[in-house]
Amino acid sequence: MKIPRMEFDPDERLRIYLAGKISGTNWRYEIAPDLERFTRNLGDIAESEDRCDSQFFHWPTLERVVLGRHDYTGPYFTHRLNTAEDEDRDGWGPKHRGPCDLGNHGEPVDGDTLASLCFDAIRASDLVFGWLTEPGLYGTAAEIGFALGIGVSVAVVDLLDIRPDWWFLRAAADFRPIFHEHSRPQSMPPSAWALHTFLSDVGWLAESPIEFAFHMAARGRLWGLVAQYPVGRYRIDFALPRLKLAVELDGHDYHKTKEQRTHDAKRDRALGADGWSVLRFTGSEVFRDPAQCVSEVSEEIRRRDLLALEARTTRRQSSGAALTLAYASAEDGPEAL
Repeated sequence: MKIPRMEFDPDERLRIYLAGKISGTNWRYEIAPDLERFTRNLGDIAESEDRCDSQFFHWPTLERVVLGRHDYTGPYFTHRLNTAEDEDRDGWGPKHRGPCDLGNHGEPVDGDTLASLCFDAIRASDLVFGWLTEPGLYGTAAEIGFALGIGVSVAVVDLLDIRPDWWFLRAAADFRPIFHEHSRPQSMPPSAWALHTFLSDVGWLAESPIEFAFHMAARGRLWGLVAQYPVGRYRIDFALPRLKLAVELDGHDYHKTKEQRTHDAKRDRALGADGWSVLRFTGSEVFRDPAQCVSEVSEEIRRRDLLALEARTTRRQSSGAALTLAYASAEDGPEAL
């Protein structure tokens, strides 16, 4: 599977492996909410295979659970009670019980079995997404290195530049997305937002041929453009959060109905009430000349940036005049009164 996406096929999905910290509040559940429910039942799957070692048991692929669109290949975790800390935690490791643990039929997972399960899942993946949030992620380093070694695409988000000595690993990654906290919707956790913006950048959130055509024309031209951006109960086709500018693409048939025109008007009013402006293009406009549509968006961005610059200049001039007056009054002293 090619990343970035080069052509649109509605049936294509990425198979994604999520590499990073294991914790009680597992960040993977933010990206794939159905994963938590599934891992609690993983023992039943392992038991149905009769054996729990990697020779006979392989982690399954969960379809359409990653951001509700793409497939999840691993890793999977046992859910156990940590009696020493008296809290629920998720975890894997040589001393942790294996996939059959939930059914009380398994033996402790050894390191070789665990590594084999992880590596098999990476082999079955199109993308390894590394979410680096703290030091000590040695297993993550091994997963990323293995993926790079066998030619699986790797994207690494180093949230706080936590491991300066990992510069070589970061440099080797195929993609190093930048995390944009300032534009993150409140409804989307950081890890999910990081993956969302990356998949948007490489074209894997486009949901129609029209959206994909616009994305391809906008690639490298519209900085900060995000596909499928959530605002309240709506999702904007393409958004520029910095300017609160929404780009909506209307399909040929669906958007011609009276009901859909009414829905669009209601949607635009709701977005406007939240401070958003909407630019709409028809499907015919996009298919005929997607570059021209992108140029119109670029022109609107320039217009808004110029207005913002003029407003800042006016404020500075007003502030400067006020300071000059105050300084002059101070220089005149009591005699001026």
